[in-house]
Amino acid sequence: QTHKKSRRPQRRRKTREKNAAWCIRPVSDVCHRSIRLCIHHRLLGVRQCAQRFSAVGIRYGKYCGVGWSGCPGEKPCDDLDACCKIHDECVDKKGLTNIKCHEKFKRCIKKVQKSAKVGFSRECPYDTVVPTMVQGMDMAILLSQLGGSKFEL
Repeated sequence: QTHKKSRRPQRRRKTREKNAAWCIRPVSDVCHRSIRLCIHHRLLGVRQCAQRFSAVGIRYGKYCGVGWSGCPGEKPCDDLDACCKIHDECVDKKGLTNIKCHEKFKRCIKKVQKSAKVGFSRECPYDTVVPTMVQGMDMAILLSQLGGSKFEL
C-alpha cells in the first residue's frame, strides 16, 4: 500500500536540490554587465532583486556578486544584500585585497544566517547562499594573503 506522506519528503528534497542548483551556476554562464544593466533598469524603471549566480559566482539581491555592486542609491533587498553593500563600500575604499573587509563581511553574513530571518528570495535561501559566500570570502582571503607574501628564491 502506497502512502502519500512517503512521497512528500522526497519531493521536498528534490525541490531543495533544484533550488540549490538554480542558485549555483557553472562558470560557463554569461557574465553579467552591472553598469549596462543598471542604466537599462533605470530607463525601464525596474527595481528587482536578482536571485541567481553569474559567471564568476553569486548574483543575489542588488549588491552581492563578483563584479556586481548594484545601482548607486538603491536600497539593499534584505539584510544579506546590505552586508554585500557594506563589503562593496569597504573594498572600494580600502582595496580588493583588504582582508579585514572580507572578514567583516563573513561575520555580517553569518550573523544574518543565524538571525532566523527570511531573505527576499525563496529560490536562493540564506542557508544556500551564505555557505557559498563564506567559501568565496575564504578564497579571497587566501588570494589576498598570497598576493601580499614575498617569496625568496
